[in-house]
Amino acid sequence: MRKFFPLAGALILFVSLSQAAETPESISFSGAQGFQALSDFKPIHIKSSRYVHLSGSINLSGNTFVPQNTSYAYVNLSGSTNLTGDGYQTGYTTVNQSVSIWVNSNYVSQFVQVNVNVQVYKDGRYVGSTYAQGSVNVSGWKSGDWINLSGFGTLNGNILVQE
Repeated sequence: MRKFFPLAGALILFVSLSQAAETPESISFSGAQGFQALSDFKPIHIKSSRYVHLSGSINLSGNTFVPQNTSYAYVNLSGSTNLTGDGYQTGYTTVNQSVSIWVNSNYVSQFVQVNVNVQVYKDGRYVGSTYAQGSVNVSGWKSGDWINLSGFGTLNGNILVQE
């Protein structure tokens, strides 16, 4: 009887371990479930970023009153620009620039630095904003106490876009 109890305990332990152990069929079934779970995940699309160069022309014009015996005057110049590049565009953007000019004769010529914030679109969809910079040479003749100035130049800007 003494030998029977250890043998019976070992038999019960073996039966319980064999029932708890996984069979090859159960292992392959759980592996297939794992692959199914992985295939349910949606792929992540990472957008790439790049800089797009925008450029365009601008015409500025304006006039101002210059009193007699005055060598400086302030003038408000205005114009519009449309910057484009690689399928991106700003649409027409109004530019207003106030500058101080030096009046030393009947002819006035001066470079004007332009820095304007522009909204950028692609296919009608807003993608961001950036600054465009450029230099415009405005010039004109004094007529009486008035000076009419106008000039042409280019603006350039870069914007970081995600595609």
